[in-house]
Amino acid sequence: MKKIFILFTITIGGILISAFSTNNAGSNSADYVDFKGKLTIPENIQGILDNSCMGCHNSESHNTKAKMKLKFDELESMSVSKQVSKLNKIVKMLKKGKMPPEKTVAKYPDMALNPDAKSELLDWAKSTSQDLMK
Repeated sequence: MKKIFILFTITIGGILISAFSTNNAGSNSADYVDFKGKLTIPENIQGILDNSCMGCHNSESHNTKAKMKLKFDELESMSVSKQVSKLNKIVKMLKKGKMPPEKTVAKYPDMALNPDAKSELLDWAKSTSQDLMK
C-alpha cells in the first residue's frame, strides 16, 4: 500500500510540474517548435524548400547523393537531435553559398535562392535549431 501511495504521489507531482512549467525565453522562441519539442515547417519556409531544395532533397529524388545527405520530407519525423544536426548543416551550407549548387542553378535558374529567401531560410534554421536544444 505504501508503494502505491508513493507511486501515485510521484505521478501526480510529475503531472503538476509539466502542467505548470512555462518557457519564458522570448516572444518567438516557439514559433517553429510545437509544445512537444518537435519541428514544424511554416508555410513560407515550406514554399522556399519546395522551390529550391525539394527537387534534390526528398525521398523520391533521383539525386542519390543529395537524398542521402538530407530528405526534407522526413525532417519533421526525425529525432530532435537529428533535426538539430540537419538544421545546423543547412545553416552552414547556406552561409557558404553551397546550396543550391551553382551547377543546379545554371540548369534550373528558378531554383536559385534570392537574398530574402536565403535570409528567411537561415533565420528559420538557426532559431529552430536553438529552440529544439532548449
